[in-house]
Amino acid sequence: MPEPSGHIHLQQQCSACGDAFSCKEAFVSVLRSGDSVTVVGSYEFPFGRGATDALNDRTGRTFTHCRPCVPCESATIHADCFDLFRRSCTHAKGLHRLLRAAVWRSPWHGAPKFKVCPEVDVHGSMLLAARACHLPELASMPPEIMCMIWRDAFAQPSLLGRYQSVVALAAESCDQDPDQQTSLSVCNVASWERGGRPLVEERDAPPFIRITIDRRGVRRIERLVQRPEFLHRRSDTELYIVETREAMAGVDVLFQSGLARLDLARTEVDLRPWDTRTPPPLESLSVRPAISKSIQFATIHLARITGITFFMSAKSGTVFAIHTHTSQAPSAVPTFSRLSKHQQWQACWIHVPFTSGDRLTHFGVRHVDSTSWHILVMKTPSCRFRFRGRTCPNTTQLRFEKAGDYIIGPHFEKDEEVQDSIWPVEDQLLLVCSISRTGSVLALNAFPQRSGTAVPPFAQIDQIRLPPAFTQAFFSSAPLENVVRLRVFTDHAKCCRGLLLEYEDGSKRSVGECRIGVDRQRVYRSPACICIFQEATELYIKACYRLEHKHVAGDWTVLDVTFRHEL
Repeated sequence: MPEPSGHIHLQQQCSACGDAFSCKEAFVSVLRSGDSVTVVGSYEFPFGRGATDALNDRTGRTFTHCRPCVPCESATIHADCFDLFRRSCTHAKGLHRLLRAAVWRSPWHGAPKFKVCPEVDVHGSMLLAARACHLPELASMPPEIMCMIWRDAFAQPSLLGRYQSVVALAAESCDQDPDQQTSLSVCNVASWERGGRPLVEERDAPPFIRITIDRRGVRRIERLVQRPEFLHRRSDTELYIVETREAMAGVDVLFQSGLARLDLARTEVDLRPWDTRTPPPLESLSVRPAISKSIQFATIHLARITGITFFMSAKSGTVFAIHTHTSQAPSAVPTFSRLSKHQQWQACWIHVPFTSGDRLTHFGVRHVDSTSWHILVMKTPSCRFRFRGRTCPNTTQLRFEKAGDYIIGPHFEKDEEVQDSIWPVEDQLLLVCSISRTGSVLALNAFPQRSGTAVPPFAQIDQIRLPPAFTQAFFSSAPLENVVRLRVFTDHAKCCRGLLLEYEDGSKRSVGECRIGVDRQRVYRSPACICIFQEATELYIKACYRLEHKHVAGDWTVLDVTFRHEL
């Protein structure tokens, strides 16, 4: 095989299984050299410029993490995934088909890495597990029990999921009929599904086009007679582009061997997928700042959640991701695991509880064009944190009937002109997250827009002076009066990370980092007092059921929950 020339693009996810690479995990690069396919490696996957430079010096090649140009489009694959594919697909053109499937995972050249989860075949995966573990009983269990076992034992990413993905890809590659690549205008495609051939309609095709995208690229193309009416249905495994025929006039589609990829060479259209098959019209949103930097829209149905966790940068105040807690997704760990290693290191978990005993009444967005220093503030009658930073993202505003106002984002100076957009929360209100190329949340919006009676504005919080040691720290507070239930979150060193307080009126308030699903929780019901002990930077908190008690050691502070103490 000829040696590859030029640089070799490194992808962060395996092109065969779709899972992210870990540091020093063995990988190979598969790339085209003329009419043949070359395999380079295996090597240890590098993270960071220093590790990449060291790999280049050691191998004499030029690996880069740059955005791929057409000449360097390649596949970065786990070494064990590559070996499994080669054993499972012995076709003479197997490597060519692997490379095409890998490159076409990107729905068009230069497409960003969209946030989309793999579609898991639980039944097929459990059959694999039954054979691999010699447990035939697994295959005969009811589907509900299978789902529970899969969720607890084989949650993504897992080696079993990786194995299943690669074996399925190999089977499809072996079954593909060889054909030549063809190109059609998307306006002339009446319908297409992965694995089949396109149905062409040049004249009378309906005016709206819907393109479905999953982790393997373009999955489906269909035509719609009219823009679908918005419905509260979203997907974690698929994204959808719904546009008019006129907006998609310059978009072509490449077809080959049952796969499809969009070609945007003739147009400058910005394609921004949604996580719902029936997205609202983009012009119905008033996202601030402008959506020019957005690459994807995600939706949140407020009526179905039990809380929201914001993963926020401890340096800039940027929201890396948002997890909505539901009965099906009670923990934010899966969302956290999809952040980059760098983002995970920076992220603070800011949890806002939703409860049946309280009601969200208003949602708002605050924006100002400013690059000055600011304080990041979250304030309610119960909760407050501040952070000094240099960037100026939007703030999110949440108003609860009992818990009061939450302002999550930057604090703006008194003389700055801020703009607030506030929506009343009704049954049909939908939050819309604008996602950037890096995966962070640029802005939140709401649909549908409503106008009506004047809404009391969210407050601007006065700036406070912080000691130098605390200028990059979050501060929070909550009243202790009328606490009926206290949840204390502690890490592996038994230090307190956060508190979740429940009150007689049914409201909840959070203090610190409530890392649900990560930290150990201890629950106190109707405590008489809360005891606090601080040693250097470590904080220890527990509750007691009697005011008169003794501590074995340490200078503990005892707070009576029947008085108006502020924690």
